[in-house]
Amino acid sequence: MLQPTDGLLLICWLRKPLRIGGGVPSGARLSRMMAVEVDTASPGPVVELGGGTGAITRALLDAGVFPDAIGREDEWFEQRAEMRRDPKGPQEFRRSDGGWVLIDDLRLPDGSTLSVATDITKQKSAEEALRESEQRRLDYAQAGSDWFWETDAEHRFLEAGKGDVIRPTSPAHPSIGNTRYENASPWDRARDPEKWKDHLRDLNEHRPFRNFEYAFDAPDGIRHWLRISGVPVLDKADKFTGYRGIATNITDEINTEERAKSAQQRFASAIENISDMIAVWDADMKFVVANKSFFAIHDTVNVRPHVGMDYAEYIRAVVYAGMYPEIQGREDEYIG
Repeated sequence: MLQPTDGLLLICWLRKPLRIGGGVPSGARLSRMMAVEVDTASPGPVVELGGGTGAITRALLDAGVFPDAIGREDEWFEQRAEMRRDPKGPQEFRRSDGGWVLIDDLRLPDGSTLSVATDITKQKSAEEALRESEQRRLDYAQAGSDWFWETDAEHRFLEAGKGDVIRPTSPAHPSIGNTRYENASPWDRARDPEKWKDHLRDLNEHRPFRNFEYAFDAPDGIRHWLRISGVPVLDKADKFTGYRGIATNITDEINTEERAKSAQQRFASAIENISDMIAVWDADMKFVVANKSFFAIHDTVNVRPHVGMDYAEYIRAVVYAGMYPEIQGREDEYIG
């Protein structure tokens, strides 16, 4: 009994017999011969026209063209047959040579199926390279102390997931929806308003910025410090859409500097208030600093050592000023 597609083929053959190559479904042997001719290493579409009995698909499957099906050939074939009976859009398959093919089944008005296979290896390779690049960037960021941030056109921090922003687990995490100025410590804004004025001017004029440092009071009550850099982002119409950048939590660095400065100040205070005279000269014998006892004794002879004063110059000044009365009259001999 002729099927609809068989009748269509017969009619077409009667009308144009020289253009019809066959009027019956392809057998297994012919399908294997056809599958052998498919060069999986060469890009380009493969088009199958007709009712689609599955013989060619089975031959391609047996030839190992679809490595995803190895070990589950029957299951894969049934899934593919169902896709042909009820097409639901393009499907991607990996070939045995590592390439990729996009197969799109379209149901024709006469009940037959048009299958179009397009080589998408280059596209998939580009996608994989992009994923690897993104993963590499994420790995570098997560392995280090830096993290990425993004703001909108109003300089508000975006929520996680938008713009592929890495959100840190640090307590210095910015509050989503707030601006950097709003997130900053009120103490930092008050102590250096000019710094913030310059930074806000850069943002409003959409200029890139580097190494801006500011303090942030975390919910745990601890003050953190951030060092950030950012660049403006424009859309395809060159419209400003916000900033993207990188930030580093420099809290430990700032705290270390503050402790060192505090220790230095305490040491300087202790030296300043002892009764002994203390002066510091550098490796080139230039005057650096002295305590008040040192300056007090020199005030009696109107000699005031200054930063950078050469030690030889200092000796001449104090000797000729009479600081050492026991050598009066033989100053040149003493200095020489």
